Amino acid sequence: MNLGNLAYEKLEALSQFTDSGEGITRLFLTKEHREASNYLREIMEKAGLEVEMDNIGNLIGTYRTSKNTDKTLVLGSHQDTVKNGGKYDGALGIILPIVALEKCIKDGIELDYNVKIVSFGDEEGVRFATTYLGSKALAGTFTEDLLERISEEGTSLRDELINFGLNPEAIGECRLKENVTAYLEIHIEQGPVLEHEDLAIGIVNAIQGSHRYQIDIEGIAGHAGTVPMKYRSDAGIGSAEVMVEFTNYIEKLDGIVATFGIVELSPGSINVIPGKSRFTLDIRSLDNNLIASSVEKFKEIVSKVAERRKLRFKVENTNIAPSCECSSRIINMLEKSVEDIGYKPFNFPSGAGHDAQEMKNLTDMGMLFVRCKDGISHNPLESVKSEDLEIASEVLVEFLKNYN
Repeated sequence: MNLGNLAYEKLEALSQFTDSGEGITRLFLTKEHREASNYLREIMEKAGLEVEMDNIGNLIGTYRTSKNTDKTLVLGSHQDTVKNGGKYDGALGIILPIVALEKCIKDGIELDYNVKIVSFGDEEGVRFATTYLGSKALAGTFTEDLLERISEEGTSLRDELINFGLNPEAIGECRLKENVTAYLEIHIEQGPVLEHEDLAIGIVNAIQGSHRYQIDIEGIAGHAGTVPMKYRSDAGIGSAEVMVEFTNYIEKLDGIVATFGIVELSPGSINVIPGKSRFTLDIRSLDNNLIASSVEKFKEIVSKVAERRKLRFKVENTNIAPSCECSSRIINMLEKSVEDIGYKPFNFPSGAGHDAQEMKNLTDMGMLFVRCKDGISHNPLESVKSEDLEIASEVLVEFLKNYN
C-alpha cells in the first residue's frame, strides 16, 4: 500500500470518533477527544514513537535520534473539529507526519535530529470561544486567565481539564523545553486556489491575521403587539443594523473579510421583542493595521447604533492572532523537497488561521497545503484525493531526510 492510501485509511479510521449528527463533531476535552487520542496513541506507538499527553490535552509522539543532539523538529496539527465539520481539517496534519516518519524508520533512515508529532487538543476554539489553546501551551503563550473561559455547557476550562484527568496548574510546564529548530504543519488548503491551479500541493508563505469578538447588546424585552416601533429598545434589530452597516463598510475595502458566525436572541419567542442579543465577529486580513482600523470602525458603529436605539453594549475580544510570514528557511527546504519529487513549487498565503501562528512564538514555522475538493472545508463535504496525499507524503519524506 502506498503512503497516500495508508494515510487515507488512517484518516477514515480517525473519522469514526465523532459525536452523533452530520459530518464530524469532535470537540476539545470530550469523550470523542479521548477516543481519538487513544487511536492516535496506538498508531504512534506502532510507528515506534514514545507517546504522552500533556496537561492541556495535546498528544505528543517523540522520535529520538541516537545522535548526541537536542535539536528537535515539531510536526503537527489539531484533532478537534468545528461542529458538523469534515474528516481532514487538522487530522491530515497529524496522520501524514506519522505515516511519513514511520516510512523513514522502516527504511532504516536515521535522522540527525529528534522529531515530535503533536495532536493539538484545541485549535478551533468551539467549546471555550478562544482558539489555539493547545499550541499556546506548547509555545509558552498560554495565560492563566484562559482557565476561566466558560464552555457552552457553563463549565470553566479549568474544571473541564480536571474532569479530563489533567492538571491545569501545570500548563506552564507544557512549553517545549527542547531545542526546537522548526515547526511544520501539513493542512488541507480550505480554499479553491490549488484546485484552480490544478496542483496537489502548495507552500504557504504567510498566514492571515484574525481577531474574534463577542458582542452583547441589551435593550428591553416587551410584547410584540403592544409596544409601538418608535418606543422600542430592540436588541435584535440593533444587532442586525450593526452587522449590515459593518458588512457594507468591509465590502468597500480590499484584502479583508468579516463574518458574523453566531447570533443569539433572548428570550427567543416569536411574540417577544428581543431584550438581549449576543453575536460574534471574526475579522481577518494579511494587514494587521487594516484589521485594527476596521475594529475601531466596528466599535464606532456599535456605539452609534446603541445610542440611537437606547441600547447598552459590550464588545469583548476573545482572540487575537496577528498575521505572520512563514520562515524563508522552511519555505526554501519545502521548495527543494517538492522539486526532488519532480514537481514545481507554488507559494501562496493562507486565508485561514492555524496553530503555526502560535508556534511562530517558539520557533521558525512553515506550512504545506494539500488540495481539497471545491475548496470546501468546515463542512461534511470536505474531501481529498489519495493521490494528493501520496504526493504530500513523498514531499514530507524528502523534507525529513534532508532537514537540517
